[in-house]
Amino acid sequence: MTRRRSVVAAAALVVVALSGCASGGDASDGGGSASRVEHLTAEPYRSIDGQELLADACLPAEGEQTDRPAMVLLHGGGFEEGGRDKGGMPRLCDEFAQRGIVGVSIDYRLLPAASYPAQVEDAAAAVAWLREPAQVERYGLDPARIGVLGSSAGAIIAQSLGTAGEGSLDAGSRVRLVVSLSGASDLTPDALDKGEPSPEAQQVIQAYLGCLGEDYTACGSTDAASPQTQVDASDAPMLLMNGDRELVPVEQLEGMEQALRAAGVDVQTVVEPGAKHGTQLMTSSNVRTMLDFVEERL
Repeated sequence: MTRRRSVVAAAALVVVALSGCASGGDASDGGGSASRVEHLTAEPYRSIDGQELLADACLPAEGEQTDRPAMVLLHGGGFEEGGRDKGGMPRLCDEFAQRGIVGVSIDYRLLPAASYPAQVEDAAAAVAWLREPAQVERYGLDPARIGVLGSSAGAIIAQSLGTAGEGSLDAGSRVRLVVSLSGASDLTPDALDKGEPSPEAQQVIQAYLGCLGEDYTACGSTDAASPQTQVDASDAPMLLMNGDRELVPVEQLEGMEQALRAAGVDVQTVVEPGAKHGTQLMTSSNVRTMLDFVEERL
């Protein structure tokens, strides 16, 4: 096994997002009526480097209006494209709201203007923003019950939030649980050869890590950016979903599952037969599994 091959294997996850993930896919095959959901769009949650980052909120229109849990949603798109209103995020936002959970789909900074850790910092800022008194009151939130879901590139960010150890993020950015759709956990040069990914993936992951054009083995951020290397007993429970023949090798899911179990962290996995990726994994059955996982732990 060559280092180049192992790096390409580890990076394949992101390239996928440039095709199927960013296009939307199926958020689910069913669901309730969107008339039960109140939508608040283009809510600014952070201004940084001259850019205003926005969030779309889906609020349950029925039931209790206070102390509600929330899920932050992170789109895919290979860190280069996509948005809060793309990639199946609006449908998932509604799915959560229909179950009494506030959904909040956010934008985050993209390549080439921003690389790691900007995307993780933006997601962390969104969680902290939701815990501010103004949002707690306006959205009717319980600030202690905030989880995160990510698809493809967004799943890397979600896993990064879930494995952020004490002190690595502000306490206000810690999340209660993680749902990862086609996320890779190991971005290091020493990752095992996993599947037959596209060689172009290496450039995408190197761009995310801020090492494009450099020797990947000398990239200083590969360890810190790999959720699997950051796992410890304090991590959030995780639901990991992957296709067994998609462009993100299923071995990535298996490696993360093993690391979480070894640390004593609650983890559940779903491996969907076929090549479905990201939000395409959200069949009716998998949506029910995801909602059950979230409701039981959030």
